[in-house]
Amino acid sequence: MFSNNIIIRGGEYPHLIFDLTTNEYLDVSDGIFIGDRVWVGEGAYINKGVSVGNDCIVGARSVVTKRFTVNNAVIAGNPARVVKENVQWVANELLLNAYPDLAASFADTALNRINKTNR
Repeated sequence: MFSNNIIIRGGEYPHLIFDLTTNEYLDVSDGIFIGDRVWVGEGAYINKGVSVGNDCIVGARSVVTKRFTVNNAVIAGNPARVVKENVQWVANELLLNAYPDLAASFADTALNRINKTNR
């Protein structure tokens, strides 16, 4: 499930970066893997070369720049890190259809609680 305003970058397009001596193309794109049943919170940034395991939650406005192979985890922060493991989320379709902004609100609340805990 993808919330609003997510950025997923597979490369540095439209900027092509070459070595002036060898003319070698330096900006090699890396694949991005997002597992099954992943909930990506509003405003998250996912960079090239990233992996997110199955059944994970990516917190709102998180900056994900590395591979996370763990399943059932909350990944959040800037830079993103695993902040909670052994979690499961369930989308209640009736609730989300009735209140489309609810998912983003829940993600914001969860991230705020996590940030307060880690201070």
